[in-house]
Amino acid sequence: MALRARLDPAAWTLVALVAWLLWPVPLVAPVSQDHTVHLTRAYLVGQQLAHGHVSGWSSAWYFGVPIGELYPVLGDLGVATLHAIGLGALDWHHAYAVTFALAVLASGHALVATSRVVGWGTAPGLVAATAWLLDPGAPREGGFAFTVEFGVWLQPLSSSWATLGLACLWRAQRDAPLDARALARGGLWLAAALLTHPAAMPMLAVAATTMLLAGSPRRTRMALVLGCGGALGLGLAAWWLLPLLAARDAMANFGTLHVSITQLVRALVAGRFAANMPAALGYAALGGMVALALRRDRFGIALASGSLALWLLSASESMTVLRLDRLASGFGALQYQRLSIAAKPGIMLCAGWAAVALARAARARWHTGAAAPARAVALASTATL
Repeated sequence: MALRARLDPAAWTLVALVAWLLWPVPLVAPVSQDHTVHLTRAYLVGQQLAHGHVSGWSSAWYFGVPIGELYPVLGDLGVATLHAIGLGALDWHHAYAVTFALAVLASGHALVATSRVVGWGTAPGLVAATAWLLDPGAPREGGFAFTVEFGVWLQPLSSSWATLGLACLWRAQRDAPLDARALARGGLWLAAALLTHPAAMPMLAVAATTMLLAGSPRRTRMALVLGCGGALGLGLAAWWLLPLLAARDAMANFGTLHVSITQLVRALVAGRFAANMPAALGYAALGGMVALALRRDRFGIALASGSLALWLLSASESMTVLRLDRLASGFGALQYQRLSIAAKPGIMLCAGWAAVALARAARARWHTGAAAPARAVALASTATL
């Protein structure tokens, strides 16, 4: 098992791609936009850990700020852990650079793992991960522009882990008897997603609903698995999640309204689920969604439904028409546009599935066409003899 992991071609392909994409990171720490904020917060969390606390108050930032309470800490803990393991060889800047590079790699590999877990194989996941990592992106819509240049790398990581967690839960209910290990892994990935970025909460609420409605004909079994996996994930993340929710009145709206649903649909007609998305990728994702529905692939249908729902919820109507802020004031502080980031893992996986299915069909057709002349030659030779 360990040898197979070390020789995994997909993993090494992603390592090479991430190294090319981020260079000179991890040798040099990125310092653009939010990167310095993440680095500072990781340092302050490290100071708390040095005094035996996971969270606390620091007067080193602004007029004082709570540390480890109002933002998920998994990324900060990763940086602090690498700094501690380095025993001085890795200063905070280099510990951050390595953590950032590993996070980008992990977000891509999660799509490969998702494809494997649900039985699609490695190839669709690798194509999806490649598209995910090479996505040009835009502000508040993920991709290279937002993840690397703006330094908002924790939400893409959280979204990919949430997708993998739901895939594990789907796998758990599919098998008979119930796959307890897949259930446990699903809960762990959901906890990791929640501890990485708060956008995991609305993403999981939407995606779990579509998984329940479309992921299996045995909805009672699906509900049981989602409930158990969700309870495990929430339980493991509760030590951070509950203090955050207790401070929900302190949330402030830093968002801007996205385009309308009409504009989203117009862009989709042109092959774009998000800004700067290549049309071929968008059409491949659409084709994959339709083909998965026609094949009655339960996971594919749930994945596509959840991705489309999140994509639609990124529109301005989520704020101006749904008015969820009337139910809870916290909804008024959401950057709904960033739900498009949560939709992208599913979109990329559908595109990857479509690309691989098309390639396999073309190869089969080519082999069939190539075999016909060979059979004709063989028959002619036999007749001559």
